[in-house]
Parts: sequence; structure tokens; C-alpha cells
Amino acid sequence: MEQYASTWAIQEFSAACFGDERLARRCVALARALHMHAQSSIPQACQNWAATKGAYRFFGNNRVTSAEMLRAHQEQLRQQTAGHDTLLVAQDTTTLNLSNKQIAGVGLVGDGGSKKNPLQGLYVHSGLAMTTEGLPLGIAFQKIYARKQETTTAAYRKTIKTKPITEKETYRWIEAIQETKVVLPDKHLVVIGDRESDIYEVFAEGQALGVDLLVRTSQNRLLHESDGDIKLFDAAQQGDIVTTYEAEVPVDAHKTRQVSLTVRTTNIQLPPPKSRDKDKKRPVIPLTVLNVMEEKPPAGVTPLHWMLTTSCTVVTPDAALEKVTWYMYRWRIERFHYTLKTGAFNCIH
Repeated sequence: MEQYASTWAIQEFSAACFGDERLARRCVALARALHMHAQSSIPQACQNWAATKGAYRFFGNNRVTSAEMLRAHQEQLRQQTAGHDTLLVAQDTTTLNLSNKQIAGVGLVGDGGSKKNPLQGLYVHSGLAMTTEGLPLGIAFQKIYARKQETTTAAYRKTIKTKPITEKETYRWIEAIQETKVVLPDKHLVVIGDRESDIYEVFAEGQALGVDLLVRTSQNRLLHESDGDIKLFDAAQQGDIVTTYEAEVPVDAHKTRQVSLTVRTTNIQLPPPKSRDKDKKRPVIPLTVLNVMEEKPPAGVTPLHWMLTTSCTVVTPDAALEKVTWYMYRWRIERFHYTLKTGAFNCIH
């Protein structure tokens, strides 16, 4: 275990550059200690006062940034992805609740709590790179930020629809695509997201950068078809059945169940939103919607129903099954965030 932790720490962080070789050595040593004692506090992991003091000085040094540590990890990720032409990148957001800690620079999280007991902390948005078989390889993107107080006001919410995407918190979904393409420029990337990433600009950015998207559909958009306008959900329900199959699907982060799924596909032209950038002419985007429905659920069980929108080519039953399977790998990013919050994050005391 000790030798593995040492090798891992060197591979992950030896490329970190903080402008001082001593800080680079401290980074590797601290990573090794925290790897060896993943669920311990910093003092427990460091095991003596000198190492503990060094750790706190390291984190308190202005030269030490999470961005540089992530960059070092991304260097290692490039090596891990060698031999893989296509990579899946599942992105998602989680919160770190710091309400019981005296830390500057935090913002409101979740529903904000109450004036007497506000919920304060940070948001973490990550992009987990995986093989097409669902094997996690590393973090391709991560953004840690505090929610701006102004975005929680009623006045701001009244103007949110007319603001450009670059001024919104949801821009993080696009930033993840942009940085992942920079980190892994020679790969065919399929970025997977939940309902919150079902945004026209997300698909537009993917199209511009040559990155495919696979997103859980949330918006029942009006589609302008040659034979008349139709809502997206209605069009998806009328799609052609391409296959029916048995699968073990996740119920939550811990459980799965066996289901029989029918997959329908519908080709659509995604229209740009009318409420933003009215003077800017933006194209319709060709996409495929996969309507995944559990036709005969057990008594008392809500049927599973996923509607997935993708820029990937889906023509055959095998291609449809592949995309549904890829979407199920999205749960791995939720598991990563769960581990981050319940394991590694507990080292902060």
C-alpha cells in the first residue's frame, strides 16, 4: 500500500509547478499521506506536528492553487487515455456545505437555508473522463466557485432569460466542454450531462468544437417540422421503435433493478431560443432523441423513463443500446462527488 501510494503521488503531482521546488515536493508528500489515510483529518494523515504544520503552510501559500494541481493531474490523464480513440466525459455539479466552518469567500448553497441559519459553502462542477466501457480515468475539468449573492435575488431572476449564457451560472456546462477539448484535443469526446445541461448553447458549443453531446432531455421545445409544429415530447413518443431489451439499471447511488426497456428514436432540428440574442442569427442543430421507456413495470413501481438527446449518430439498434449504456455511466460522476464529500472532504478540520 505504501509503495503504491508513493508511486501514485509522484505520477499525479510531480508535474505541478508552484515556482518553488520545495512546494512541489511537499505536494507529492502530502498527496501520498492523504492517499494512505483517505478518511483521516490532515493532522491524522500527517502523523506528526512538523508534517501537519507543513501541510497547512502548503495550502496557505498563495503560489499553491487547485488549478495547478488539476493541471498536473490532467497531464497524467493524457497518458491514461492513450490507446482510446473515444472517451466519455460525464459532468455534474455538487455542493460542499461549509456552514459550520469559518472560511472566507463562500456563498449560499442549495436553497440558502434561512436568515438565522444560512447554508453556506462552495459549488464543485466536475467532468469525469471514462472509457466507452465506463472505466473512470480521471478528472478532465473541475470548477470550484461560490454562488454570487446577486443571483439569488428576485430582481436578478426576472432578467435571467434575457442574459447571455456567458453571464449565467449555467455557463459552467459550456466551460467543461471547452476545457475538456483543450485537455484531450485528439480524442472523440462524448460529453454526458443531466437535465440541467439541456441548453441550446451547450449543443451549439459541442457542434462548434466537434464534441458530441448526450444529455437527459428536460425542455419540451416547440419543433418546426415540414408537416407542422410539434412539441418535442410528443415527437419522441411517436418515434420508431429500434429495440427492446433487458437491462440492470441504477435506482440510486447504491441500488439497481432489472427492467425491460423499449427504445424509440426521433431525428429533430433543435431550434435556437427566441428570448436571447434576438439580433444574432443562430442555426438549428440536427440531433437524435432516444425515448427509453419501461413498458411493463412491476406493480407499485414508477416506470423508468429517460429521454436522451444526442448529437451522436444513432441508426442501428446496437448504436441505440450503446448510447443508453453510456448514459447509465453518468452515475459514476455522482459516485465520485459522493466520495469527495463523505471521504476526502472530511480531512478539512
